[in-house]
Amino acid sequence: MTILTLAPTSALEAINRMLATIGEAPVNSLNTNGLGDVALALAALQEAAREVQERGWNFNTDERVNLPLDVNGYIWVPTNALRIKPEADQQIRVAVRGNPPQLWDKDHNTFVWTSSTLLFRIVYMFDFESLPDVFRRYIAIKAGRIFQEQLVSSQMLEKYTAQDEYEALALVQDYDTDTQECNMIYNSPSSALMMTRSEFEWIW
Repeated sequence: MTILTLAPTSALEAINRMLATIGEAPVNSLNTNGLGDVALALAALQEAAREVQERGWNFNTDERVNLPLDVNGYIWVPTNALRIKPEADQQIRVAVRGNPPQLWDKDHNTFVWTSSTLLFRIVYMFDFESLPDVFRRYIAIKAGRIFQEQLVSSQMLEKYTAQDEYEALALVQDYDTDTQECNMIYNSPSSALMMTRSEFEWIW
């Protein structure tokens, strides 16, 4: 029996699907030098990828992360962190400030921390081709719909619709629910409770 091997959606494949929606020929490379429809499509894909990941999903959210103090007592925020907040059992207030970003102690108005045991919940931003494939497809459809609306209005071309995007989002939500349920099997009840995004009030 022949086993079918499915390759995850690549960034190049996503861009070519987006170009097809405006009647453009596919390309062999994403090296655009910042010009033309390929560059616009790539920008739309990157923006959609960030927007989707900012919501915080099971695959890009870590809990009870310890961020160590440096020699000056500063806590530096990971460069790919989209959101960060203290865990619910820690009575501290923080903000993200500076470039590169670091944590500001709002209770004492300082960047200097004295505790090395602080734990945080962090939502990360990942490269498109590091995402689960169901997220890649959803992002490509979302970006493609916006891209084609920005560039053309013809009803004769192949196009993504709001319905396509809705159906892709439903698959993403199913995937996220399934992977959360798997984690809950191995996590404590208190950890499982913290998986509910609605309980968190993000600071960044």
